[in-house]
Amino acid sequence: MINIRIEYQVIYTDEHNGCAEITGIISPTEGEQRLVVVSVEVDNIELLPSYRVDFSQSGTAAELPVLKVFNPLPGREYLVALLIYEHDEVRRLESTLVLCEV
Repeated sequence: MINIRIEYQVIYTDEHNGCAEITGIISPTEGEQRLVVVSVEVDNIELLPSYRVDFSQSGTAAELPVLKVFNPLPGREYLVALLIYEHDEVRRLESTLVLCEV
């Protein structure tokens, strides 16, 4: 089982009267070099289905595609979950993001 660390970067834009762009950056904590399949949910809604990350190609970290939350509610906590699919197991790494006013 690969151990993965994730960090989220949030950028606010004025697109569509306010948008928060969330980018996940994942890296293996043990320097393992292999392929993993991940997906990302925000408040239990899958926004990034089945994304393949090949650490042997990307090096020590990989940036996931940008997720957009339109008209984010200032101060609201959003539950962001990274799902890691390995063999016949699925693991969830959950984080809470509090978005600011755009």
